[in-house]
Amino acid sequence: MGNTIQPQARLRRALTSMDFFMLSFTGMVGSGWLFGSLGAAATAGPAAILSWVIAGFLMIFIALSYAEIGGMLPKSGGIVRYPQYTHGGFASFLMGWAYFLSAVTVAPSEAIAAVTYMSSYVPSLMSNGVLTPLGTLVAAVFTVFFFLLNWFGVHVMGKTNTGVGWWKLLIPTLTFILLMGLAMHAVNYAGLPGGFIPYGWSAVFLAIPTTGIAYAYFGFRQGIDYSGEARKPTDVVWAVSVFMVICSTYFCW
Repeated sequence: MGNTIQPQARLRRALTSMDFFMLSFTGMVGSGWLFGSLGAAATAGPAAILSWVIAGFLMIFIALSYAEIGGMLPKSGGIVRYPQYTHGGFASFLMGWAYFLSAVTVAPSEAIAAVTYMSSYVPSLMSNGVLTPLGTLVAAVFTVFFFLLNWFGVHVMGKTNTGVGWWKLLIPTLTFILLMGLAMHAVNYAGLPGGFIPYGWSAVFLAIPTTGIAYAYFGFRQGIDYSGEARKPTDVVWAVSVFMVICSTYFCW
């Protein structure tokens, strides 16, 4: 492999283990997680919780493998570079284009998701599930903001992301505690039509790739993608490994 695995000297090594934890955490706790809960419940009914559990168990093996490689070969854009080391440039080229096509949709999809949430308070942003001209303008502003946030460098992005990560951790946790303590009634879970798995086991597994569950869990790649900008390679291993266990439990709430 020669010099291909040498550190990327032009990148600023400014991210700590906490930054990597929050990169992966905010990558998972986003629109996929929130819309996934809605979509999975519609597809699998109450058994959607099993979809989250199964997906989390399977995803841990993938994440831990990437975490180990990320510590050994701390290269930004790792999931594209690793195939280059093992299978050559053409495999890396195909993976790079596939990842690029998926990555360019992230900022617009998150912008649309944000506007969808906002439409609950500002109805003029959406009409019949479609963005209005005003909603499209707001989504475009969000997209530009996301671009600029990354453009100004990894240090600014990493610290901003860490702050957002704590917000994402605090608010859903408090919501869960309040709902469980004040609004949960056991009678609502008794005598469910069709039982706990009303649509069968096929629906449980169908919900994993089609409703946003897999999309949410794959957020762990955020930490791997920035591994070339870690202060210490071990920060990548620690953050991704611990985070996957925590987030798997967090999602299954």
